[in-house]
Amino acid sequence: MIHWPILVASVISILSICIASVPVLLGVSGDFWLAAGLVFFVIGLFATGALPGHVTALLFFLFGMLFSVAPSSIIFAGFQSNALWLVFGGLLIGLAVERTGLAARMAELVSCRFALGYWRLLSSMVGLGVLMSFVMPSSVARIVVIMPVAISLAERVGFERGSEGYKGIILATGLGVLLPAFGILPANIVNVILVGASESLYQLETSYGFYLLTHFPVLGFMKAILIVGVVGFFYRDEPRVSAQVSVTKPLSKVEWRLLILLMVAVGLWLTDFAHRISPAWIALTAGLLCLVPRFGILHISVFEKDINYTIVLYVAGVIGLGAMVSESGLGIIFGNALTSIFDFRPGESFGNYLRLSVATSLLGLVTTQPGVPAVVAPLAEVLANSTGMSLIAILSCQVVGFSTLILPYQTPPLVLAAQLGGVSVGDMAKCTLVLAGLSLLLVIPLDFVWLTMLGVIE
Repeated sequence: MIHWPILVASVISILSICIASVPVLLGVSGDFWLAAGLVFFVIGLFATGALPGHVTALLFFLFGMLFSVAPSSIIFAGFQSNALWLVFGGLLIGLAVERTGLAARMAELVSCRFALGYWRLLSSMVGLGVLMSFVMPSSVARIVVIMPVAISLAERVGFERGSEGYKGIILATGLGVLLPAFGILPANIVNVILVGASESLYQLETSYGFYLLTHFPVLGFMKAILIVGVVGFFYRDEPRVSAQVSVTKPLSKVEWRLLILLMVAVGLWLTDFAHRISPAWIALTAGLLCLVPRFGILHISVFEKDINYTIVLYVAGVIGLGAMVSESGLGIIFGNALTSIFDFRPGESFGNYLRLSVATSLLGLVTTQPGVPAVVAPLAEVLANSTGMSLIAILSCQVVGFSTLILPYQTPPLVLAAQLGGVSVGDMAKCTLVLAGLSLLLVIPLDFVWLTMLGVIE
């Protein structure tokens, strides 16, 4: 019997060795090709899921240091990133929300209100994710707060773990938290990176309202509708239990403490523009407060028994991979290659828009989503000259591209959602692939019409 994961991992390993061996065969400098071989190896394993994500991340750390592909500060950049500590703090918050029963209480409210059918349950969780995107600037923080609610909701209406209905609610929640948020300026780190790059490179200031008007009606609202449709189509089911309104018990002291702590954390996330404290340190502070003795929310033993450190390793690996791609110059080379392959032509507004959107989306397979604006934003002026489009139009096309997610590994929060919810990355990948195809057929053309109506594209 063929063990397909081992076969796939073996093929990827052989091809990676071939790429890394180019310097030996051609007698050229080896640093670039070593990096290219390692990138192919890691992305291949992430994309196929041939090995668990955290094992792939550990292999990245090992080979990156063993073969001196990049400095240790680059290979282990993920452990220095705020995003990693946002994930860690978020894991503690998520555990607290689940263990205190607060998640079950919130799920009870949702299930009682939307008890008329499975489609309404999916719509309610996607809608909750979109609404939270307006008030919480971190996708990781949103996931760790909402996912325990989704799990409790699925169990409350009778879906066992692993059932189609359970998968549907978890997937709709994860996708609803992340994908529509690309149309809301502070809701995803990628958006912020792009706006920051456009300001520093081209002195183009983007307001919250302009970004929202330009991108949310199509890239946000329409994708939210598509998420419900795609998830509901693939994971059809009906609730096994009719949710009945029950007598609600008063909040316990522990629930009150956690609720107040969450309100303070959300308040600080909402006002980060004023106090400039990173969402990561807010999440970590809130998570650690849950462990304070006598505070009574979580026992210190969660460090040994309950925290899923594989997620932390995975996120650190993805961030380190992006840093290595940027440091090695692979991102710029791949970006320049895409501009040559797609043959931009002045005067062809829709053709150039479509090519740039697709090229930017494909670039995310190599650099992951946060690396896309770092690579493409510096090329915006060159692209504007080669296409005849304005800088604003070029930057807007980047949003269309990096919001068209192809595989879950491109953005760690989506993998975090799958792991917290207990569904496979393969299930998540099936949805992202179909959504990417529908985006190419429906969302991207419609967004071109919208941008043309607004005068962004002429």
